[in-house]
Amino acid sequence: DEYNNPLFMEKNFCGWNGWPADMHMYAPLSAQDGPTVNDKNEWSQAMFEFLQTGGALGKILVFHAEDVDENNGDPFNDVRAEMFKGFTRNFGLRGFDLLRPQWKAALDDPSRGSQRLSAEILGGVVRGLKHWRHEDAEQVWDWLLPEL
Repeated sequence: DEYNNPLFMEKNFCGWNGWPADMHMYAPLSAQDGPTVNDKNEWSQAMFEFLQTGGALGKILVFHAEDVDENNGDPFNDVRAEMFKGFTRNFGLRGFDLLRPQWKAALDDPSRGSQRLSAEILGGVVRGLKHWRHEDAEQVWDWLLPEL
């Protein structure tokens, strides 16, 4: 129960050299009312069905894997990692089950773009886990740690 009711600060830069006058935090899981893994709202269902059918998620991820600037010394894109964080936050374990084979395929591909994509997916999933119930997060860690 203690795991399922913490307060999380969204911005990771707060507190480095001072604290803002107004700080926003996520509500505990029990108080959140946004789209979650159990939510059956119209938007959530439509988005999930789109990503699930016809390989749409795979096509999007292939595009992201190909989008590499060879002159860039740091290929990790934090904005994309935030996208995967939001994906796992909104769709929970169902979303992770969609990302899992895509992540594994990107990890097994030695190309630079695929390796970057696998790092962005992993970074987003790990950051998104803080929004999950403890039992669901444990399932991900039980699968993920042996893979790493």
